[in-house]
Amino acid sequence: MNKIIVGIFPKVVLQYTEDPFQDVYTVVNNYAKRVYQSDAIPIGLLLNDGHISLEQLDLCDAFILPGGSRIDPSVYHLLQYAYENKKPVLGVCMGMQEMMIYSVLKDDGANPFEPDKYKIAYDNMKSNDPVLYKAENRDFHFHEPVFDLDTIRHPIKIEKNSLLSSMYNDATELNVVSLHGIEAKRKGSILDIVSYSDDGVIEAVENKDLLWIGVQYHPEIDDKDILIERFIKEVERRK
Repeated sequence: MNKIIVGIFPKVVLQYTEDPFQDVYTVVNNYAKRVYQSDAIPIGLLLNDGHISLEQLDLCDAFILPGGSRIDPSVYHLLQYAYENKKPVLGVCMGMQEMMIYSVLKDDGANPFEPDKYKIAYDNMKSNDPVLYKAENRDFHFHEPVFDLDTIRHPIKIEKNSLLSSMYNDATELNVVSLHGIEAKRKGSILDIVSYSDDGVIEAVENKDLLWIGVQYHPEIDDKDILIERFIKEVERRK
């Protein structure tokens, strides 16, 4: 098979009850649709009681970390794998926040494949210098899901000569769709901040060499946004 295979990390809902139908993994359809539209193959990454299989990650050329409301620790295993194997990652909303947390903990020498030590480092970060904060008094970022996307667009500025800018035909300004109530305040050394909104919210981070891009906004629901298609095209070009 010559097509790019993109692994999409799921929303993990494990209840651990006697009812097996309550333990589920879900993937928002829009991510798969956009991957198919890019002439690539999406696969949902199914875990084993919350543990990710490195063998299935070997099948993938790149990964998408989608938005959501709860971070599952297995996502850091995926990021460590992607870092060690130099595989591209696109993080969306919460996915960007996960990338930023991973990068901070990496600077601290934490390895997610050492779960006890990683939990200590993670708890220490959250207590002393957290990456994520509940956002308040942001007029144009944080919304309940709506279907008229033009009512929730806002402008962002993109660093010239960044990888993200190249994805948008060298644009340095965009109007994007936001649906988030948390904002990320800092990142580790493997990531560069390449976009802010006018009120200072970090809108994108990247690593050019790894082809890692994290965006706070939602390209998967915005038909005017070409990021997912361009990301996959760049994965294909580098393969």
